[in-house]
Amino acid sequence: MKKQTAIAFLGALVPDTPEYRSIALRRSGNMVQDGLVCGLKARGAEVEIFSAQPRPSYPRDRKLFYRGRKIDYRGMKMHLVPFFNILVIKTICIILCETGAIIAWALRNRGKQRILLVYNTFTPPLAIVWLLGKITRSRSAALLYDQGMPPRELHLSPLKRFIYRLVEINAKFFIPRIDRRIVINEAVGRDYGGGKDFLVVDGGISHNILDRLFELETPPQTENRPMTFLLAGLISPINGTRLLGEALTIARDPRIRVVVAGNGHDLPYIEEWCAREPERVSYAGSLNLDELFELYARTDVLLNLRVLSEADKYLFPSKFLEYLAVGKPTVTTPAGHIEREYGAYCFVMKDCTAQTLAQTFDQLLETPTGELSDRGRKARKFMVENRTWESRSAEILDYLIRP
Repeated sequence: MKKQTAIAFLGALVPDTPEYRSIALRRSGNMVQDGLVCGLKARGAEVEIFSAQPRPSYPRDRKLFYRGRKIDYRGMKMHLVPFFNILVIKTICIILCETGAIIAWALRNRGKQRILLVYNTFTPPLAIVWLLGKITRSRSAALLYDQGMPPRELHLSPLKRFIYRLVEINAKFFIPRIDRRIVINEAVGRDYGGGKDFLVVDGGISHNILDRLFELETPPQTENRPMTFLLAGLISPINGTRLLGEALTIARDPRIRVVVAGNGHDLPYIEEWCAREPERVSYAGSLNLDELFELYARTDVLLNLRVLSEADKYLFPSKFLEYLAVGKPTVTTPAGHIEREYGAYCFVMKDCTAQTLAQTFDQLLETPTGELSDRGRKARKFMVENRTWESRSAEILDYLIRP
């Protein structure tokens, strides 16, 4: 008789409500975790969530202590662990609380196939997950979506960069030693896996996106109609802010309209552009998901301008998958495996230069609106049929439980 599969998910997942939002909460990461656990549950696994809510450490966050809580999260038990909100001490608190909680979970799930699945390698540290797997005789696995050192443009403090280096050492030692590795691209599996097997899953579309999809319409074909391009997400050079600015100095067609939405340390650069050319560039602010989808509906073309150096090769732009699901034509840089896996559903630039982006703007202005709309519809159809988290979780669960 086949054993029931019990999965303890360890990460930083929280409900998407005002109570849990802070500057430390990354919406993209939260949506990945949400999609994964909901998808695994939909596939029949018994999922229990152990989560450390993301909060900036004291004194950026004035609250020194967060109490533990047990809540129902979409039909799953969620344990929000308590911690003192001080750098390093916070991590120690999470380790101690989750160690006890996982041992109790394993005892409750005797007789089942048990899997410890952690989101990335630091909440809690992967060494603890590996050790708990040995202690509880459970399989250990990790969803590896944020490997490598953070970009220097984030200007992290020396202490935080030192902590990240320790995380990297821990990751490279323990990733080959856990039982299963789910990676965002082949580079992660190749460079961190130590020759062990891995499964590539670059992301998925969750109910948060599917529930907000709107009816697609073909804009009228008129000679002087403006075309609105949207760049959304983290406002940063790595996400194309400087590339966009340089391209706008080349592409002078007055029909080009660019809207930027989100937040990040390169916001002053975008604001300079808004002040310089208010008729062509505007800033929509930092939007919630409903507001963002209202903006998507008013947009003609979406921009995924991820600019990756060799040091950034472990990253993949998760926002890109959301763009394709939205169903508007998408322009993208050739980051990672985008051209190979998704080239038929978007417009892939040959390189990450301003000249190429400017040429792409001009090319799309001359492309019939019907052709652009067909590309967007084709992308949405592919994503809804093949890239939902429920379908991706089926791949993941098969990989986690196979002998």
